Amino acid sequence: MMNNPKSLSIQVPGALVTRIDRWRGGQLDVPPRSEAIRRLTEMALDHEAAQAAKETEGR
Repeated sequence: MMNNPKSLSIQVPGALVTRIDRWRGGQLDVPPRSEAIRRLTEMALDHEAAQAAKETEGR
């Protein structure tokens, strides 16, 4: 799954941890928090790329 993984240490507000935990609790496999953060990050980056592609197509 991961090529050459890197470790990150981040601090986030408690309210964000609550939101992450709520999201992961709604997943069928209830991923560990670190996996949930990876998935959410990938989803956000994919969404951003898709939005950029739509804007480029509209030009």
